[in-house]
Amino acid sequence: MSQLPTRECQHERRVLDLSDRAGKSVRSLNSQQDVPMPLKGEDTLTASSIQAEDSQDVALSVRDLCVSLPGGMERAFAVENISFDLKRGQILCIIGESGSGKSVTANAIMGLLPKVIRVSSGAIHLDGMNIAGLPADKLRGLRGRVVSMIFQDPLSALNPLMTVGAQIDEAMAAHGVGTPKSRRSRAIELLTEVGLPDVQLMYHQYPFRLRVGSGSA
Repeated sequence: MSQLPTRECQHERRVLDLSDRAGKSVRSLNSQQDVPMPLKGEDTLTASSIQAEDSQDVALSVRDLCVSLPGGMERAFAVENISFDLKRGQILCIIGESGSGKSVTANAIMGLLPKVIRVSSGAIHLDGMNIAGLPADKLRGLRGRVVSMIFQDPLSALNPLMTVGAQIDEAMAAHGVGTPKSRRSRAIELLTEVGLPDVQLMYHQYPFRLRVGSGSA
């Protein structure tokens, strides 16, 4: 079977571990062994003690983020006092056991939290702008253009009543990108990049046709 071309990763990689609620830490990732190791000059950086990076080098900065849970839950916060910086050109891996707050943190950044939980305190700076509590129309202008999210379950993330191509086109149209013809061409390019077979056909298919094993291995 054909194999997609691989690209050598030159990005710095770091790990934010949410498992230890008492001392969440950020560590460098050893690119040779793929095991977490302390940052140079530090044993462990706790989330509450992370110092702000040079703002020009930081794409995303989260400070003391707290997401409150509804009353009567076993704990008050889904995530509490989480801080980290994502520098430009850097890959940050957020790890932790189930329920540690990985998905909640990502959804808080995207402004996609369910109504029953909310960001109760803290700041989320994207390119220097605090987007925590930003109105929905402002967030829509950023999503897919400045910041994006790949959901864990494509069947629930995609609209089952729209074709794959129409949904890609819609995202570009929402940001005023191109013409109907150029958007279709770009959608075909994107489907090709992820290794889907028969992209001309896949463009007109519905999401249930996107299943494990669809791409080339």
